[in-house]
Amino acid sequence: MERMMAAAGVDVSAAQDNDAWLLPIPATLIVGGDGVIPRMGIEDMPAARRCVP
Repeated sequence: MERMMAAAGVDVSAAQDNDAWLLPIPATLIVGGDGVIPRMGIEDMPAARRCVP
């Protein structure tokens, strides 16, 4: 991945100000009214979203 991005002119290490080459992972979190983020599978997300006012 590093070679492909470097070939495309992208320098991730410069953007992160280190040479770790860590990329963010997109996530959607549903926080309960009590402030707890429950562990759930992707298949549970539609039902959880319907509970949000």
